[in-house]
Amino acid sequence: MSPEAWNALSVESYPFLSHAFLKSLEQHGCLGRSAGWFPSHVLCENDDGRLVGALPMYLKSNSFGEFVFDWSWAQRTNARGSLLSQAVVASPFTPANGPRLLAAAGADRSAVAQVLIDSALAVARKFSLSSVHWLFGVDPELASHPELLAARVANFIGKTQATAILPIFLDTLTAKRRKEIKRERRQALDGGITVERIHGDQADGATWQLFHRLYRRTFAKHGNHAALTRTFFAELDGRWAAGSADGGASRE
Repeated sequence: MSPEAWNALSVESYPFLSHAFLKSLEQHGCLGRSAGWFPSHVLCENDDGRLVGALPMYLKSNSFGEFVFDWSWAQRTNARGSLLSQAVVASPFTPANGPRLLAAAGADRSAVAQVLIDSALAVARKFSLSSVHWLFGVDPELASHPELLAARVANFIGKTQATAILPIFLDTLTAKRRKEIKRERRQALDGGITVERIHGDQADGATWQLFHRLYRRTFAKHGNHAALTRTFFAELDGRWAAGSADGGASRE
């Protein structure tokens, strides 16, 4: 499968599913046995052999997530004697909402979606997996499919001043959590911490190195596995420095 064929699917506005991004994860040791993520993408071709749909799917051998652990699934799978616990359709280690069911322009999206979902479920049955998970997807075909269950999660995204949205968010929490967040905010303010936002093409090698060190420290602090490697971050640095997110294509 060529990068052009994959990128011709609905990934233009979502760089985390570009061919270059996913390939970089594989090439730089972010996936595989050490992380417990094994690429197993589901493809759909038309009668002429042209790629018209895809699911970025991975078989998993553990229940580690982005600081979220679904041990109940692993326990169920272990009882069935399988080394693999589940399949996930996602951009690995990227908890950002976006498309997961990719279809080519002009294709019968409904038919493509049915083929892809049926194929993903068939893979789960073949390997005796506990489940297939679609993470952070926005595709309506997934929400309406009769064989899929939807997990509802509340996210708070502030589009106004923090002082306006914060009280609303805190009111949804327990008293203990409200107290903890207020304490952490006071500590940050008292420590004189400032935040500067920079774009990827503005970050130099030293900045990416610092970012990766802080990333690893955060994961270690919470007992999780920091799967993204330093060489992967270097790859991102090189692409943004060249003004490209995928082999010369403009990020805009």
